Amino acid sequence: MNTLEDIYRSSVSFAKGLGVTFKNFLRKPVTLQYPDERPVLPVGYRGIPALLSDKETGKARCTACGICARTCPLGLIKIDSVLGPDKKRILNDYTLEAGRCMVCNLCVESCPFDSLVMANDYELADYDPDKLYFHKDRLVELGRPYEHSDPFHVDEPKKAAAEAKPAGEAKPAGEAKPGPGGEGA
Repeated sequence: MNTLEDIYRSSVSFAKGLGVTFKNFLRKPVTLQYPDERPVLPVGYRGIPALLSDKETGKARCTACGICARTCPLGLIKIDSVLGPDKKRILNDYTLEAGRCMVCNLCVESCPFDSLVMANDYELADYDPDKLYFHKDRLVELGRPYEHSDPFHVDEPKKAAAEAKPAGEAKPAGEAKPGPGGEGA
């Protein structure tokens, strides 16, 4: 009796497997012809951290406080800074070991100055591991598309940049968004 039961269960399992195969056989293929076709990234996609820069000066907004470096569970962020004449830290270099970054978002969440953002870039692979150490200049370049968008909704930087009006045009009163300090922009 046990052998007949095993044969029955195997037949049912085999039929279910064929059913799944047949159902997927009739589906439309989802293969992209990658470099010509780009994938549509889902909302909330996280790439590596990137530095945001000041809109007026173009310099990184990072104040070299080091909170992101202390928050990184793998210790991949290194900050080099000096004390300026006004006793404030000046950022010399910001290094991220992108090859080992696990994209956990803890550095971005811990930054009290909204200086970091998770970029949507995914084409950062390289054969040379030394090129996966991203320094301040490269991280600022990765963050450029996110400068004019809301730091809490940076999922679509190109859409936000396309909707941004030229500097000479006045915005209607209802469109002002609060900046990082809370006041209207």
